[in-house]
Amino acid sequence: MKLLRLPLIYWLLINLIPFIGFELHSSPIHTGFFFYLGLFTVITSGIWLFYCLFFFIKLKTSPNPNHIPTQLITNGPYKMSRNPIYLGFLDISIGLFFIFGNWGFLGAAVAFYLITDRYTIAHEEKILSQQFGQAWQQYCRHVRRWL
Repeated sequence: MKLLRLPLIYWLLINLIPFIGFELHSSPIHTGFFFYLGLFTVITSGIWLFYCLFFFIKLKTSPNPNHIPTQLITNGPYKMSRNPIYLGFLDISIGLFFIFGNWGFLGAAVAFYLITDRYTIAHEEKILSQQFGQAWQQYCRHVRRWL
């Protein structure tokens, strides 16, 4: 399934389901601690995503998982996680859960994690291993898949 190779697309689709459910029920948003925690999480995660994308631009390689990468990114946020962009998506879903109080967003976060971990990342890691060989293996020994 090629859709599972486009994490941004399936992340949007998974999160659209609870958002539509929220809108159909017209539940009021309650501002309070969890609302502001969610807002903070969404904003900082958005900034994090752009920070991660900066390294792709800087090294002139594509963040598209369907393209063959020309560079192995191992600095910046990629020193802490092999998949910091996916962490950003996951955090935004959790932030939306706090903002809207809709458990569907937490379910979307779990679904995104499972699909990404089991399918998308496995596919990407196979390509990276073929493309970068020993450098990729060394990187994997020092940096975890998520955190």
